[in-house]
Amino acid sequence: GSVLTHLGYPRRASAPDDPALRADEHSVMWIRAQDEVGVELHWTLVGLEATSASAWEALSAGTRPINVGGLEMRSLSDPGRALHLALHLAQHGRGIEQPAEDLRRGVRQLDFEVWTGARQLSARLGGDSAFAAGLRACPGGEELAGRLQLPSATTYWTLRAQGAPRGAGRLRLLAEAPGWRQRWGILSEG
Repeated sequence: GSVLTHLGYPRRASAPDDPALRADEHSVMWIRAQDEVGVELHWTLVGLEATSASAWEALSAGTRPINVGGLEMRSLSDPGRALHLALHLAQHGRGIEQPAEDLRRGVRQLDFEVWTGARQLSARLGGDSAFAAGLRACPGGEELAGRLQLPSATTYWTLRAQGAPRGAGRLRLLAEAPGWRQRWGILSEG
């Protein structure tokens, strides 16, 4: 962060304005004003319940080299990338084309062994609900989720992955709130 600030990338506030999306706090963006070029630094992936330290430890194991702009960098392992594909669709919903197309390609092209490794990572990091919802929102993913013996996704992740309209998560929070004080708190935020 300090290096990016020194290079002229001020940090942008990134907390979600919807209380139903607080689980989305997973990264920080730095945006250079003159050309709007951004750099996003993640400390976890949306959909994982594990601590950021546990997520980093698991996801950084077995990384592989990739070439980006002539520089060799490290990338997630194949199972880590497969997990990220499903979590990314669950995060943004199937109505957002890029995550949906990325996961469609992954479901078609990646071996079952890679998806089995992704399932193991998901279980280890507490991401099964988002992982299952993401896969089931993708053509061909329902069958893969069944083969991986993924549990049913929670209502929250099913709504997110299916691309439910903004506010649906807040309605879910209201419905599940145990009392009027909690409901008032939800309504008075944002």
